[in-house]
Amino acid sequence: MLLTFKFLNDFYGVPPLGSHVFVFNPDQNSMIEKKPYTVFNVIDHSTFQLLVKQYDGGVMSTYISSLQLNQTVKMQGFDHSIDLNVLHKNKTIVILAAGTGITPFYRIVKEISANELFKDHACSLLFYNKTQKDLLVKDQLEELQHNLAKIDIVHILSQENWDGLNGRIELSHLERFSSEALFLICGPKLFIDKAVAVLSKKKVSKLNIIEFNG
Repeated sequence: MLLTFKFLNDFYGVPPLGSHVFVFNPDQNSMIEKKPYTVFNVIDHSTFQLLVKQYDGGVMSTYISSLQLNQTVKMQGFDHSIDLNVLHKNKTIVILAAGTGITPFYRIVKEISANELFKDHACSLLFYNKTQKDLLVKDQLEELQHNLAKIDIVHILSQENWDGLNGRIELSHLERFSSEALFLICGPKLFIDKAVAVLSKKKVSKLNIIEFNG
């Protein structure tokens, strides 16, 4: 679910690239006080979007998914940002995302495409999901790929036979990329751990691996 929020004032400014906002739980009796969500997209200096997947029994995802139009939400931001100079050092950028792990990369892909610093860079996004029904923001990604020639987006499914790639992350999926490329990873912990293990087999330096959490 893609939700749009607007700050009541301009105090926070534009959310930094790759940053989280913390959404507070209004239930003071809950053990969960707040949860970080990566800013998915920025509309203007005070309006942004969060991508939230509702989970059965998920306290915060259930709360956020139940919000009504113009309802006020308590938030806190922002915790960190991505240094574009770090991304710029490598001419090839490979993004490995699973499920809601796509959230930090939508803005990064847009920035790479729009920023003159990256005019000579190549960027590939490998997006892992279980089935086609699990493909989050599919329309937005297709629009990016259609409009941005330098971006290569590949969908990989683990629990559905289709015309595209199947399986979980493995070395064969990364054969076409140099071990000198920069690899960005985000997704569930098991996915991140497996991706790091695969990259280790590929002899990718730890300096060329950036993990995103949340």
